[in-house]
Amino acid sequence: FFWRTRPPSSSHPMDESFGDEVDEDLDEPEEKEPTFYEKDCILFLIDARPRMMQPAVNSTAEPPLVQALGAVATSMRGRVIAGDNDLVGVLLFGTKHAMAPEGIIPAKNTFVLLPLEVPSASSIEKLQTLHASRNFSEFGHMDEQEPFDITATFWQASDLYKQSRTNKATRARIFILTNGDCPCPTPEAIQRAELRAKDFGEAGVIVEPFLFPPAPPAPPLDLSEGSFWLRIISAARKALPEAVVDDAAGAVDEAEAGGALSVPGALTPASWVCEDAYQLEARLVRAQHRRKPYATLEFRLGPAGAPSLCVKMVTVIAPFSRPAASKLDAKTNEPLVSEKASVSMVDGAVLAQDDMYKTFDFGGKMLYFNPSDISTSTVASDLFGKDEPPLLLLGFRPLDALKPYLNMRNSTFLEPSDRASGSVAQMQALVDAMVTKERFALARYRKSGAPSLVALLPQQREEDALSGLPRLPCGLHMIYLPFSDALRFPELPPPIPPSALTDEQLYAAERLVQTLSLPAGGAHVVAALPNPASEAHFQAIESAAFTHAAVSALHPVTDTTLPDAAWLGDPGRAEAVSSFLDAFGVTGEPAAGGPTDRPAKRLKVAVPQTQDEWMQAHREERLADMTAAVLKDKCREAGLPVSGKKDELVARVAVYLRDKALEELNA
Repeated sequence: FFWRTRPPSSSHPMDESFGDEVDEDLDEPEEKEPTFYEKDCILFLIDARPRMMQPAVNSTAEPPLVQALGAVATSMRGRVIAGDNDLVGVLLFGTKHAMAPEGIIPAKNTFVLLPLEVPSASSIEKLQTLHASRNFSEFGHMDEQEPFDITATFWQASDLYKQSRTNKATRARIFILTNGDCPCPTPEAIQRAELRAKDFGEAGVIVEPFLFPPAPPAPPLDLSEGSFWLRIISAARKALPEAVVDDAAGAVDEAEAGGALSVPGALTPASWVCEDAYQLEARLVRAQHRRKPYATLEFRLGPAGAPSLCVKMVTVIAPFSRPAASKLDAKTNEPLVSEKASVSMVDGAVLAQDDMYKTFDFGGKMLYFNPSDISTSTVASDLFGKDEPPLLLLGFRPLDALKPYLNMRNSTFLEPSDRASGSVAQMQALVDAMVTKERFALARYRKSGAPSLVALLPQQREEDALSGLPRLPCGLHMIYLPFSDALRFPELPPPIPPSALTDEQLYAAERLVQTLSLPAGGAHVVAALPNPASEAHFQAIESAAFTHAAVSALHPVTDTTLPDAAWLGDPGRAEAVSSFLDAFGVTGEPAAGGPTDRPAKRLKVAVPQTQDEWMQAHREERLADMTAAVLKDKCREAGLPVSGKKDELVARVAVYLRDKALEELNA
């Protein structure tokens, strides 16, 4: 039995396709799609004890506490633009006074400077004021001789996360900024802190340290085996759920780990120390905008029995969409929750998902399918089998066989994952071989939907010549190749043979190309030009956040996509353009027309008699000016169908003339 249904917002009686809002993008990686728009929840734990007011380098440098507040303010400014729903909070420990938001019991020597909330202009201004004035009387500093236990701070951080009501789609992280070795007075307190760190890991919270060198004559930080911070971070990492393992593996990214290819995510305590404010801000930027893997899958290098490696898919370019407008109640100003239901056109009854069938036109006959019949997992299992890997290597092709127009959507980057031993070494060997032989790989990608053919481009590891830090990781760029019917080739007029041009015209065209060629370098690459619309948009955001009166006074926006009048006005270039126009007889300006102008009387077009005249009419785009009768006569002469409207006749004759011109050139 088939119910004819329609959604309330649609006028169509039936969805005559497989696709709907659930499964219309079967070729997309559906397993963790919300990751693209995942909300970040970052809590900064900043040490405010007196030792953080002593510069480590010299007396003129900023104290670590001042550096930390300035770096956090800069980070929050970036979050305003990067994510409109991200939550950021600042928790100070080692303070003289204690304070917590309403509903949370304050912990001793702990001060909640900013609760977990969306960054606002007032919160950023508060941090900037503290950074500039260095007036910390609001929270004060505890006595240096007084014992301090950081376990209470960890409890306070847990309460803040509970109050923020973060969900599973939230990536929760804690950044600890301090220059102290062990903020626990007794071994029992250390064990309690380690247990709390383990609780953070079990809750999916990633803990990352940002350490400052202590001021002389204090000894350097103890980061040896068994030290406090190594035990805390190790306990938090080991307790992380499997779904967060790859994200935590990125917590020590390659730039910090010195490019070690042994175990991604291995702890490298030496990289936790920030020598100055520049290193601190750089590490914070890397930590907040780190590549986030949204899937981990098997990549098999051939048919059954071939070796496999484990790779994680990383989003290189994430699409940013404008947040949807929220509907508010006119009386209470409360957000409204909209609900969508499908009803029967027969009796108006609300239908469940299983009551609605899908239709598919197969050979002129409409076939009906139950939603369970076209489940992506069921179809994929029936077609490929349960043991087939999501990514299967099919072979290799020369690099020049991959055309630029085949890259029709954002690519994905594949990195080796440590879930399978040897994946890192196998990936490096595969990439090196592909680069040496100038090949790219063809593979079949299938996760939970329809399969797609992908091209895998190798990328070798590159290091910065000055710092020795890696600039590019080792891996494969996965390019989703389109199906043949997704490509569109425009109808172009037949090429003009060189014999049809005079020497003067050839010389003028060659000179025009040479004169107007853009200089070598990346300054004139289209993708490298700044977007004036986005520049004005982000300047407006900054202006609104910091209450600037005039946006244009911040930075003048120059539209570099418009023609450069000064460059084109060069006498040599202007003379080349003029010579080209004269050689081809292009003179005069187009007549100005307006909505009130009477249309010009259509002139009678001469009917071409010879094949050369038809070619000339095609090149001059005069086929559309001819009558349908003339075009039909030409179709009969060429043995082409004469049915259809005039636009179809014009296109039919144009294709015929183009093919004839190409045959003459090849002959």
